[in-house]
Amino acid sequence: MLDISREAFAAWAASVGVKGDAEHMERLRGEVQGMMGRLAHLDDIDVSEVAPEDAGLRHEGGVA
Repeated sequence: MLDISREAFAAWAASVGVKGDAEHMERLRGEVQGMMGRLAHLDDIDVSEVAPEDAGLRHEGGVA
C-alpha cells in the first residue's frame, strides 16, 4: 500500500482547502492511501495502441 506521511498529507490537504480535526484527517489519509493504491494499477494498462481521439480526449489532453 502507498504510504503518505502525515506531514505530506497535511500539506496537500491544506493546499486544496481540506479541513478537519486530527481524527478526521487521519481517517481521510487512510482512505486516500487506499484509493491511490488501487489506482496505481492503472499505470500497468498498455494504451499505446489507442489513439487520443478514440479515448475521448481532446488534442490538448483534456477530457472531451
